[in-house]
Amino acid sequence: MLDNKASQVLATEFDQPAVDLIARIDKEDVSQLLLIGGSNQDSTLLQNRWKEARIVTVNLQELNGDYASLGQFDLVFSNASIHYYPNHIQLITALFRLLTKNGVLAVQTPNAANMPIQVMLESIARDKKWAHFFTEIATNYFVPNYYYEILSQLTSELLLWETNYISVFFHYQELVHLYAQTEMKPYLNALPTDELRQNFVAQVLDLLPAEYKKQTNGALLFPYRRTFFIAKNTTL
Repeated sequence: MLDNKASQVLATEFDQPAVDLIARIDKEDVSQLLLIGGSNQDSTLLQNRWKEARIVTVNLQELNGDYASLGQFDLVFSNASIHYYPNHIQLITALFRLLTKNGVLAVQTPNAANMPIQVMLESIARDKKWAHFFTEIATNYFVPNYYYEILSQLTSELLLWETNYISVFFHYQELVHLYAQTEMKPYLNALPTDELRQNFVAQVLDLLPAEYKKQTNGALLFPYRRTFFIAKNTTL
């Protein structure tokens, strides 16, 4: 159960990147909008910006790769969801092909690969005590250069940037509770009992002080790196 502080930071972690991504989209004429794996809050933010748009929300796993059946869209938007899917070259190319002329693909995805907490998490997950639970889990975190290589084959009109969102906590439990709702969530979902989930979280918690040192006033800074890109279809 998240305490109030972790809940507040969690809401910011989910909402602020979406707000920042939407603010950079230079397109007003959006009537058909595809939201990839988005939350209700994502949908609300998008509807507030493009009030006349018809928003279709989709879980890509349910399509079995049949993206073309979705139709054509003026905007395809994804906030912290594509990292749950493999083969980003194929995925991003397929999503780009859904765009109408001058349509926009806008994506925010975590880049947790080198974050200390993610390194700890994956190290623990490889231990023989845990590894057999996580055979189906694959992380899909890539540097901006990787996405540029994909996108530059599709369009010359693109924006690409990174932002480190720094959350401030005063207890390690708050940090691990936040991470349990984001990058740690697939691991916890793979564990069959509450006891195992609690034990796994406890192991991660024990390692945090070695990598996340507290400030003089007791504050604990937690940088969370996000990669953004916006690509416009000008080829039709």
